Amino acid sequence: MKMMLKVAAMLVALAVIGYWALPQYRSLILGAIPIAATLLCPLSMVAAMWLMRRGEDEPRNSSSPPARPDTRSPEQHI
Repeated sequence: MKMMLKVAAMLVALAVIGYWALPQYRSLILGAIPIAATLLCPLSMVAAMWLMRRGEDEPRNSSSPPARPDTRSPEQHI
């Protein structure tokens, strides 16, 4: 939900800046607002997936080495 609100805020900001900065394209910008509102949920989902994937690619800073998997057979546990 937070991501959708962030994307909505960015789309509103982009529309306001475009409306103000490009007066010759105002009718086009006003016509694009319903399309942008329709694409809000899918764009939010794509942005959230991209951010989650980007977080997986970054190395984790940990002072201890990762734990080794237990490769012993069940008989060796006893």
